[in-house]
Amino acid sequence: PRRYLGVDLSATIIAAARRSHPQADFAILDILTAEPPFQPDFVIASGIMAVDVPDYESYVLAILRRFYALSRCGFALNFLSTCSEKPDGRSRYVDPAWLL
Repeated sequence: PRRYLGVDLSATIIAAARRSHPQADFAILDILTAEPPFQPDFVIASGIMAVDVPDYESYVLAILRRFYALSRCGFALNFLSTCSEKPDGRSRYVDPAWLL
């Protein structure tokens, strides 16, 4: 990509990312409430839907709406499936039929 911005809520995660990828830009940012420094073409998220938060359905809808509003071209994110053969016992797993 011509320009990349890595975003996380955790200062520890951002510090590790900066050490691993010093050429990239990173920000400690709540993507649901704060504006990024530029409008991205694409928003890609991994792992944020595996967090078991209160009112999970509203969280999913808020993420989908926010990513749609933020990105110029599209967005992608992943979910853990209840069809998994080895759930980890900590993460949130989603029934694919519910998600669709």
